[in-house]
Amino acid sequence: MKVSPGEICPFLRSLKERKFIKVSSRESRDKKVYRLTKDGRVFVKNAIDRFAGVINLAVEPRIIVCAHCGCEIYRGGHKEKIKGRLLVFCCKHCAESFKREK
Repeated sequence: MKVSPGEICPFLRSLKERKFIKVSSRESRDKKVYRLTKDGRVFVKNAIDRFAGVINLAVEPRIIVCAHCGCEIYRGGHKEKIKGRLLVFCCKHCAESFKREK
């Protein structure tokens, strides 16, 4: 998805009006630098906190737990069939340790 200046500029203007960002100019090419204010940092923290639950609901079903050490794996992992069961490990070293302990 590509975002156009027509979408960014009004958003930045709104953040500036609400005193969430400060804008400063650079000497070359009318370049602008945007920085969060103290209120802006609070706004971002609150927004992240508010959406953390939604993000967690989307990510949690995809998390797999290593059969040996119990660490959580979001993507990938090392899979091995041991005694007829397909197990997922975070790495081949955990798989080897698991086999030695059994």
